[in-house]
Amino acid sequence: MNADREYALRIATEAKRLEKSISGKKSELKTWLSRVDLAENSEKEELAEAAKKRVSELEAEIQKLEVEARLLSRDVEEAKTLWKNNAPERLLSTDAEALVRRLDALAGNIGSESEAFAELQRNADAEAALEELKRSMEENK
Repeated sequence: MNADREYALRIATEAKRLEKSISGKKSELKTWLSRVDLAENSEKEELAEAAKKRVSELEAEIQKLEVEARLLSRDVEEAKTLWKNNAPERLLSTDAEALVRRLDALAGNIGSESEAFAELQRNADAEAALEELKRSMEENK
């Protein structure tokens, strides 16, 4: 199996793992939300507070996983393109700062979801500008 295909499969597998993890966390969140309601209806404030704390933790975990999934989905598309184009040299030409930011995001070192969204938006804008530049260069040939 060539390196492009292996890379694409590893990333796709990780994306699927993340989807399952997010789904599991969302299911767990529903359970804890119902526990909050039950505790509040039973007027057990101590239990309600503990359940609310767990809900907050789960929401943060889900948010982190969703940011990671968005970043990874972009990598999946890039890997598929590399595999289809059989261009392994593109795997080696990675912007080091972008790689560090992506690894930080995957490790949970990103300040907030808005920062992650802004990063994704900047990357998308840069890619769009690059594509526009490529088109204009093709037209001027």
